Amino acid sequence: MNRQEFESYMNNWLKTWGQTIHDIETQNGGAPSEVYKAKLDEMKIVLHDMRTKVEDLQNSKDDKSWSDMKVRVEDMVGPIEESFKESLAYFH
Repeated sequence: MNRQEFESYMNNWLKTWGQTIHDIETQNGGAPSEVYKAKLDEMKIVLHDMRTKVEDLQNSKDDKSWSDMKVRVEDMVGPIEESFKESLAYFH
């Protein structure tokens, strides 16, 4: 995957999970439990950290630094997505 494709993939990934988190927040009918709020806050923090990593990736000036950052981001995506999916089970 080239730079443009990977950055587009990551932007879509961030947008999808951002929308999912937003939907969870807005669909909660009553007063959420502390565990509910804690899980949601954790997802928001992780997503924010990932956004920062993707911004760093996009701001990489040369191919070497971009490649290094891409590897780090790729290594994080799988475990984060698994964690988010596990958290989704709690909300549904």
